[in-house]
Amino acid sequence: LPPYKASVASFFNSVKDALRASTETARCGVNPSAIEFVDRTALETVNRVENLGFPEAEAMVIVDLDGHSKSVLDEQVRTVADTYLKHGGKDVQVAYDEEGIKRLWKPRLDIDIAMTRERPGYREVGMAIADPCVPLSRMAEVIEEMQRIFKRHKITSIILAHAGVGIIHPAIFIDVNDEHQWRALKKAEREIVNLVLSVGGSITGEHGVGIVKAPFAELELGESLEIMRRIKRLLDPNGILNPGKMALDTAIRDVPGHIAFPKYQMDVV
Repeated sequence: LPPYKASVASFFNSVKDALRASTETARCGVNPSAIEFVDRTALETVNRVENLGFPEAEAMVIVDLDGHSKSVLDEQVRTVADTYLKHGGKDVQVAYDEEGIKRLWKPRLDIDIAMTRERPGYREVGMAIADPCVPLSRMAEVIEEMQRIFKRHKITSIILAHAGVGIIHPAIFIDVNDEHQWRALKKAEREIVNLVLSVGGSITGEHGVGIVKAPFAELELGESLEIMRRIKRLLDPNGILNPGKMALDTAIRDVPGHIAFPKYQMDVV
């Protein structure tokens, strides 16, 4: 592995500017190992809880770089910093040491703890919209529309993203004993699935369909899903190999029953 490493972060006044910078960074020849987008809510929350001193911004972008020599790494850092500035980035911060790198990554990695600390009784819930993937050219508009959807349904959320590859990670925090929040979230989930598919995206960029996304698989895959089902049945007529997966079972099962309100029923999709 390359022995020299650095993280470069900057702050932007709009989601669009942050993602333009991210897209150009992915294509400018520096070969970053990570390009991460962090929205305003995540940045503000971790900043407040951990007193990090980062500036106010609509978005933060963090890029990880490495190299086989310090001079190569420094050249990559300059290229990324120039790209940030070109797209309106401010307060470019660079870290080479482990502690400095950890600090720059805190808004991305510490958000779950920070959110639940500020909202006792709330917890993050995994839904079918945990990892949609969209074309890079549509990423900014999708994230902004997701933010509007969550706001309209009064859902506490933050949005993170692997900005170099178009994978979006909404993190949703609710009181799991509140029926109204669950029902609002299910409505938002359906709207976001439709949004992602409308721009040519996929409902899953990393985690696979599994159980939670099964009810939505046919919306994306169409008739080809039935061909997959037939092959599965041919190879596994008794249904004993990884049962319930590949969208063979379309029952809505978002979460373990013990964390939801007592009469929780998914009848709003």
